[in-house]
Amino acid sequence: MQHTDLLAVARSLADCLPVNELTDAQLIELLAQAKLRRFERDEVIYHRGDPARDLHIVVEGSVKLIREDVEGREVLLWVLERGGVLGQSAVFGRPRPTTAIATTDAATIQLLGETCARMLERNPRILYRAFEMFEARVEKLTQALEDVMLLDVPSRLAKYLLDSGNGQADPHALTLTQDELAAAVGSTRVTVNKVLADFEHRGLIRVARRHVDVLAPDRLRKEIHG
Repeated sequence: MQHTDLLAVARSLADCLPVNELTDAQLIELLAQAKLRRFERDEVIYHRGDPARDLHIVVEGSVKLIREDVEGREVLLWVLERGGVLGQSAVFGRPRPTTAIATTDAATIQLLGETCARMLERNPRILYRAFEMFEARVEKLTQALEDVMLLDVPSRLAKYLLDSGNGQADPHALTLTQDELAAAVGSTRVTVNKVLADFEHRGLIRVARRHVDVLAPDRLRKEIHG
């Protein structure tokens, strides 16, 4: 892809990333060695422990960040969609702390970590916005940990479906498998399947292959007890 095309793709993310804080010259410098990468669903983007030299910005599809618990079970930490940034450890030259896997066919802009580090050093406004994004992610992870400790599985699942952008009046699909949903709420597939079946029977959601539609967000919200 030509850098002019990458520039247009990057500018198109202005609604979710602070790209307008950069001049065209600065953005061209940032994209000088960038690549548009495409990944198939379930393709691994990088593994935990890999050397981190670059980071990715999601421009199409979605990507999950996972760890494994002591028994080797997947723990879903985050699902990133358009505008999501992954692999920030490359800015600090640290190994990957998570494994990243495409949950749908996906595309990312791949940026060199050292180039991003230089850009952050020279642009305090961008650095401030980056800290805002990191703080929001830490806050959400902290809330998820609190939910695991204080809420039962039906409450956690209802909250996750709503917090994942599915609490709208119109049905909206969450593109995760039931295994991934179980990993996201700290439960097992068997338990999550039972809760999903109950929610579906009562008309709160519709379950299809690899996605869940929230049909009644207000009623689903009443399932959160804690």
